[in-house]
Amino acid sequence: MKKIIVTTSINAPTEALIAFSKKQDWQLIVVGDKKTPHATYANLNCLYMHPDEQHKKYPALSEYIGWNKVERRSIGFVEAYNQGADIMATVDDDNIPYPHWGENLLVGQEVQCPVYENAKGVFDPLSVTNKILLWHRGYPLQLLKTRHSNKELGQRKVTCLVQADLWNGEPDIDAVCRWTIDYAIDEKFTEVEPYSCTGYSPFNSQNTFIHRDALPDYMMPIGPGRVHDIWAAYLLEKKFPNCVIYNRASVYQRRNYHSLVEDYITEKDTYHLSLACIEGNLPKKLWQEIQHSYALYQQALR
Repeated sequence: MKKIIVTTSINAPTEALIAFSKKQDWQLIVVGDKKTPHATYANLNCLYMHPDEQHKKYPALSEYIGWNKVERRSIGFVEAYNQGADIMATVDDDNIPYPHWGENLLVGQEVQCPVYENAKGVFDPLSVTNKILLWHRGYPLQLLKTRHSNKELGQRKVTCLVQADLWNGEPDIDAVCRWTIDYAIDEKFTEVEPYSCTGYSPFNSQNTFIHRDALPDYMMPIGPGRVHDIWAAYLLEKKFPNCVIYNRASVYQRRNYHSLVEDYITEKDTYHLSLACIEGNLPKKLWQEIQHSYALYQQALR
């Protein structure tokens, strides 16, 4: 089985990337950008994709995405698929893997686990953890009041195409949540058994394992801003309903510097549109932009 880790970075190899590069049975692909100090990757055990190489191999997709954008990670997804990855892990360069990261994966298996159903059809994976005051980045703000209105349906079989592991340290929450909810980075997620849901649920691109069968329909579309990876999740779930299993934390996020004001500015235009993405009611121009993104991405697959 071929397993490939994909990330983007504008930094020299971080503690996280050095650790990922040492994971046995995994190949690491780092998608560089214009700001990345390219020479610092010469001695890292990875396939480093220099911007020139990206543009040469996938010119149409590269030109369309542009530079200095995390959406360039989609080029790494294409490369992983074209290299024959059976499982691809998408990670961030500030998520430090625990020793058990990448072991005993559920991807590609039929798994029996607890399944939840939210009253409004959109499940927040943090709502059934010990951090119930927080909500996952990209969860529709219109549904916050009902995010705990979950019914446990008992043990059911789920065909796992996506395994979304949780993250200790800095949680993956939006700027509004960071401003309004007190949380402690030293409070770990309680050890949880794998769990799933009906309907839709957000998962991110910072510590997630994707089966090969789902890769042609999973990319970071241009247009949605900081919710690109969450909308990628919602759009994937349209084609593969009930394919996601959430699992215990397998990384510690030591978050790179972020300005909450800048995060909010890049999130605010799409806060109210996540529900429209789920319901298929996005503004026509934005939806056409997303469709064009996917078309170019899929054309690059071999």
